[in-house]
Amino acid sequence: MIVKAPGFTVLATLALALGISLAAYDQTTLNTPAGSETERLRGGVATGNYFDVLGVRAQLGRTLQPSDEQPANAEIVVISAALWQRRFDSNPAVVGQTLRLNDKPYTIVGVVDQSFRGLRLGSPPEFWLPMNSTSRFVANGRRSRGVGIIGRLKPGVT
Repeated sequence: MIVKAPGFTVLATLALALGISLAAYDQTTLNTPAGSETERLRGGVATGNYFDVLGVRAQLGRTLQPSDEQPANAEIVVISAALWQRRFDSNPAVVGQTLRLNDKPYTIVGVVDQSFRGLRLGSPPEFWLPMNSTSRFVANGRRSRGVGIIGRLKPGVT
């Protein structure tokens, strides 16, 4: 299901009352320095409960959390196992390091399990940011982007 980003909060609140956890996500592409060059990375933006709703765990560190949606916490990133291997040589001390995306520093808080390749067909994301980390998802009005929604029934709900 695709809904406008501002409407997601209302929908998620109603769904929670019915025993359904909803998460929102979208795709993005950002630049990162690669030596003297610039590399385009495929990524995602997601609500703090995205990985929990999907049952995806971190291989290192942690995944996104609801507290990451607070403006003071928005400068964090979760990276894919493939990016961790390629750009960070599988360094187990990657958590806490910085990944620059579009000239903005993000602190790496985790590496997702290698089996997770995202939800959309095609090239898998290489990073995930909290949805509020970019203004295009928190804007009000008709120009707000649509986002994908996924859900999971809470235990005991049928």
